[in-house]
Amino acid sequence: MNPRKSANSIILTDWGADCESLGQSPEAVLYELLLLSLLYDNILIQDEVFALSNRMARWFLKDDYREMLTKCFELGTVVVLSHPLAAYPTDDLKELSQKTPILARAEYIQKFGTRGQDVFNPNQHQLAFYQMIDSFLLNHSKAQRPVGSLKNVDIMATFASILKDLLCSPRYSKWLKTAFRGITDDMKKDFLHFIEQPESVIERLKSANREYKALIGQDATPVFNRSLAFQATSLYPPQQAKAMQRLVQTTFAAPFSWREDAAGRYSRSLRELLWMPSGFASEVEESAHVDNIVSVEAHVDTSVGLPDLRTDFVEAITSARNSESGKKLRTAVRRVGSEASFHTQKIAWIEMANELAGAVTKRKRIDIRTALIKLGKEMFLGSVASGVLSSATGEPIAIPTVLAHAFLTGSLGLLFGHGYEVLRCDLEHQEIRWKLEQAVEFRCTSVAMPPVVQTNPATSRSVC
Repeated sequence: MNPRKSANSIILTDWGADCESLGQSPEAVLYELLLLSLLYDNILIQDEVFALSNRMARWFLKDDYREMLTKCFELGTVVVLSHPLAAYPTDDLKELSQKTPILARAEYIQKFGTRGQDVFNPNQHQLAFYQMIDSFLLNHSKAQRPVGSLKNVDIMATFASILKDLLCSPRYSKWLKTAFRGITDDMKKDFLHFIEQPESVIERLKSANREYKALIGQDATPVFNRSLAFQATSLYPPQQAKAMQRLVQTTFAAPFSWREDAAGRYSRSLRELLWMPSGFASEVEESAHVDNIVSVEAHVDTSVGLPDLRTDFVEAITSARNSESGKKLRTAVRRVGSEASFHTQKIAWIEMANELAGAVTKRKRIDIRTALIKLGKEMFLGSVASGVLSSATGEPIAIPTVLAHAFLTGSLGLLFGHGYEVLRCDLEHQEIRWKLEQAVEFRCTSVAMPPVVQTNPATSRSVC
């Protein structure tokens, strides 16, 4: 199993890698945030997602979705990782960031970075969206924190060091060929040169008559960051460019997640990289092999037909999260990876699904002694009601099938008017519970990962 200690926070690294890969609909985004809030103490989202995503701006400017997104923030679980004040290179951006952090981040990217490999210019929808998010963040201080505030790591130097190691060391050649098909040996040599001499990227871009943006460091030379790496990929054919872009995002996500003490989210596009900085390698020495290290994740599926967001579902999430079942579930998720079967996590989620379904339907407790049912001249007490519930839960039915069928098709009459509503409500509860149970799965990823990357954050140990 993955030897790293499980964190109680998760970073939506897949959103950071592709700010338009948020889901198929605004409902899917909201469901995902709500369900993740049950599993984790914090859901971390990079501020650049809000700054760059045109899809998010278009979706959540609409009144209904804006209100729902605000409710998700008000749960207290969603935290925006904001660009640190000291990291802004100009005084005007520093001042702007204290009043409108997302707008400041967008202007920073516009002046010194890119959206992927392209120049970024926000549209009117995005500008209006910044105003909405900034207004909320300024009134909810706990909904944001400066990125990198937990650990002092030079993220760009570390990123460059790791990328150099991956491109240079023979230990990773097989993984690169299978996971990032398209990166050629010549491309590797070029990028190793770019890492050592970032100004060479600008020279190549100028020669190709391409527009570029670069952040200049304190030594008056360009910083080899994600933006410059992405711009460099534009010098190559599409297949090579996309492969290197995925490697760049993968390389960045590893130290970024470690620095924030959080788990990341990965896919076949954004691979997981097991990275340990100098001094922490002893934790993984005995397991540092590609064949016996796997990644554990809580997978959320929002396509299973969950309750309408416009009902009391959000309020039910809040209540369930603060319950004993909610605390038990998050404790279990913190231990994910410590057992191969995920039995503890599955049981905790089933309990949560049952409690949440009950809160959504506001069901009454069934007392079968009051559910008196008449069929012809015969009176049946209790067992029919029990039988109907058993058919919903999949447990053995204790009554004749014909009798249960007659009840479900309306052939039976209820002497008490509340009886049908009680049973209907419980059947609805069972259906919602089943859907919720299907919405979260604890599993190991099927994507291959390389050996553990062990580099010094300041300089690479590899000799090329």
